[in-house]
Amino acid sequence: MAEGDPPPLEGPPWQAVEVLGQPVPAGIQVTFAIDAAGQASGNAGCNGWGGRAIRSGDALKFGPIRATRMACEAERMAVEADFLSALAQVTAVGGDDSGALLLLADGAVVAVLRR
Repeated sequence: MAEGDPPPLEGPPWQAVEVLGQPVPAGIQVTFAIDAAGQASGNAGCNGWGGRAIRSGDALKFGPIRATRMACEAERMAVEADFLSALAQVTAVGGDDSGALLLLADGAVVAVLRR
């Protein structure tokens, strides 16, 4: 997957298709959106999450991320733990030729999202 300029982050939510190198299982929804005020939010697989997104060019980091604390089945909780871990590592954003949004940690892809 060739890394390039990121697509616009604002707009409809992004759906994660891969987190930490693993595909998101069918039936588990992991979402990401940023509003015009720089607030990021979505669903991490089980719980809702939110926090401040700080962006400068292709650099991106998240302020403290908060999430609800509902329990779900083990597979959802594992995906959620991986996604929240990935968000905490993000240092930049990129894109690929297919229009996917890539969340990067020191140059490595930690999540792939599509609209």
